[in-house]
Amino acid sequence: MRGWNLEPTKGLPRLTYLPPPQAFICRLHGVVRDGNGLAGMLFTWINNKGVLSKARANQSSVELRRRWATQISDTVHILHDRNIIWGDAKAENILIDMDDNAWIIDFGGSYTLGWVDAEKAGTVEGDLQGLSKILSIIS
Repeated sequence: MRGWNLEPTKGLPRLTYLPPPQAFICRLHGVVRDGNGLAGMLFTWINNKGVLSKARANQSSVELRRRWATQISDTVHILHDRNIIWGDAKAENILIDMDDNAWIIDFGGSYTLGWVDAEKAGTVEGDLQGLSKILSIIS
């Protein structure tokens, strides 16, 4: 692509504070720049079956739903322990991969009405409010 800089770290500070592997979030591999602007980010591909939903949870075993609850809760707490806010905690931002692992996605900083109160958006309290609603879908 003409004019695109595909070098992932050239001119950018290195991210040195990554969550440990047990955190189910996709990893940033690099950025795509067009001139001086950021055109996109390159993340690990998650080969998935779809997003978490009440229907998917209802069709899944109790054991699998418990695993998802643990993976999601542990990941949110790992992020918070590192002062990272999810920001858009909702079921649609959980991908279920082909091995039935639950991955947290979408760290865009927005929130979705009905999942997190507007005044709690972008806070640990907001993440925990959304997490509670996600866990109620899984239970």
